[in-house]
Amino acid sequence: MKQIVLSAAFCLLIGVAATAQGTGIAFSHDSWEEVLQQANEANKLIFVDAYAVWCGPCKAMSKDVFTADHVGDFYNENFINVKMDMERGEGVGLAREFNVRAYPTLLYVNGSGEVVHRGVGYHASDELIALGEKALNEDGNLLGMEARYARGDRDAEFLQEYAMLRYGMMDGSHQEVVDEYMETQKNWNTPENMAFIMRFADNKDSKMFDHIADNREAYEELFGKEQVVGKIQQVMVGSIPQNASEEEVFSIVDNIYAKAYPVQGPELSSHFRILYYRQARDVEKFAEAAVQHFNKYPSDDWSELNEMAWTFYEAVENEAYLETAV
Repeated sequence: MKQIVLSAAFCLLIGVAATAQGTGIAFSHDSWEEVLQQANEANKLIFVDAYAVWCGPCKAMSKDVFTADHVGDFYNENFINVKMDMERGEGVGLAREFNVRAYPTLLYVNGSGEVVHRGVGYHASDELIALGEKALNEDGNLLGMEARYARGDRDAEFLQEYAMLRYGMMDGSHQEVVDEYMETQKNWNTPENMAFIMRFADNKDSKMFDHIADNREAYEELFGKEQVVGKIQQVMVGSIPQNASEEEVFSIVDNIYAKAYPVQGPELSSHFRILYYRQARDVEKFAEAAVQHFNKYPSDDWSELNEMAWTFYEAVENEAYLETAV
């Protein structure tokens, strides 16, 4: 009987031990000053999960990534780990100090309080481990690459990698590096450079956007029409000031469509006005723009025509426009 009891107890202990292990990343609850001191004493970097309570990806990482056994093994061995709400307590000041603009921001900080490396956005478990490995690489982390750049290193491969890293900081600091990389490239038409341009072209007046517009069909062949259209629209939306007047909006849209679509530009601009007025809930101008557009550019897309007819039925009261729509 005693043997049975001892065996059962032993099994329970094994179960408890197994549960205690593999609990993922062990986060410290000490103050920031205490954590800095611990980092200096242990000669380790600090991993900071900079989050906000309302952030969905932050919650997903806490639930699915930080709890993974292999993630915990790597981070507990190599870092002192801290979760910091950047909108409360000490986090408010650290958010300013570390220029946190999006959540989650994943920071790697040394004992002197310097950001050595960083990432932004949701990272799956393997991606988070790769980010941590990068942080531990003194030549390849953000601090190391900043030092190489400051020393005048302008190797094309380095500039490409450094531009990607700074782009992830979401503070606009990548643009100078992007421009310097493109200056090293004599042939912009390689698949690698076209992919680089697709990622970084975000200014309607830039040479990179001109390259997309001038070689649109080649980009569509390489990346697909939908992705190229999406990129052009992204640049277009990003070019419109927040408080732009209707005239300013249409001027920007017309110029971009004319540049990217020399033949279809006027039709696309005309169609944009329909969408613009519908979004603005300006029924009269929507109806006028729709009638003018479909009179000039007849459509055989029945789903589009049915959608327009239904919108007219629900919102438009002008009898002349209704008769035209019918």
